[in-house]
Amino acid sequence: MKSKGTNTMAQSAPIQRPSTAEGWSERITALEGELAGAERALTLARTERRLAAGAAAAFGTDPEAVAGLESVEREIERRVDSLGCAVDLARGELAKLEDQNRKAELKARQELRTALVAEIQDAAGAVDSLFVQAAAKLQDIEANLAKFRAAGGIGHNRTLRGSCTRAMLFDGLREFVLTEHCGNSSVIRPLTEQIALDPRADLSTAV
Repeated sequence: MKSKGTNTMAQSAPIQRPSTAEGWSERITALEGELAGAERALTLARTERRLAAGAAAAFGTDPEAVAGLESVEREIERRVDSLGCAVDLARGELAKLEDQNRKAELKARQELRTALVAEIQDAAGAVDSLFVQAAAKLQDIEANLAKFRAAGGIGHNRTLRGSCTRAMLFDGLREFVLTEHCGNSSVIRPLTEQIALDPRADLSTAV
């Protein structure tokens, strides 16, 4: 008697090894589908073999039929075992690849952060240099304002500190400057406009 299911272990074409997590996920899904089908087939084979064995014992039917069914059942059991092992191996490969991808992503993020920190530090250093230069210029302005007033000059009754702050707001530093009241928006102007001095006016001759 020709046994059933003898083609279940037929040789197939070589399977290409997946190289991506998506590929391994697809392979696992396919293997799990095959495994589920093999388990259903095993359940049917066991039922058929059990019935045949019971009939042989009860009615004295041909025992060779039972032997053939037992052979089919063992073959399907081996396939179920092989497919279960294949699923476990594929899941392990997927886990390793996902771990590699996660580590690669973490490394890339760290490298990006390192590059950004370098750029930020360079920019911050440039700002510090500009602040140093600005401070020196403001000191010159303050000294010259004092000389201007001493020479009878008229104008710029606000403090240089307030004028400087308003100029910073005007020049685009509003979101980077912590201030209290700096006057309404009409006085937020460039420092050159806030310190609009007229050298022709003389305090000593003002009426």
